Amino acid sequence: MKAKVLKGYSDRITKKWYNKDEIVDFDEKRIKELSDKGIVEEYKEPRKPKQEISD
Repeated sequence: MKAKVLKGYSDRITKKWYNKDEIVDFDEKRIKELSDKGIVEEYKEPRKPKQEISD
């Protein structure tokens, strides 16, 4: 599951630094934990516009 980082932080589990606006991949439980703290939000990929077929 993907999440968008709202503010830079050092993750205690992965021991990595994540920057603001970075897209990260964590399990659902970890995303919920971090989103409750206001660090990340669930990321939904933008929909691609449908391409029109021209003759």
